[in-house]
Amino acid sequence: TVSLEHASGGGSTIYTANAPALVAGTWYTLTLYVDTTGRFYVWLNAQYAQLGDPILTGTDSALATGGSRASGYCG
Repeated sequence: TVSLEHASGGGSTIYTANAPALVAGTWYTLTLYVDTTGRFYVWLNAQYAQLGDPILTGTDSALATGGSRASGYCG
């Protein structure tokens, strides 16, 4: 299982997906891409392989640009 957890303001949101079968002795790369609207994509591939289809996608407004955290300050 692959999980992406976003925590802020005393709460958290968890997104999960089933991971593909992994092969022992193989190195893997986990890639996360988030766009400005808060849409995210997660890939899990053997190292140096092309991305292919993401294993997890979703949208979280807390990941979008702008809003209360637009100043760049944490918390």
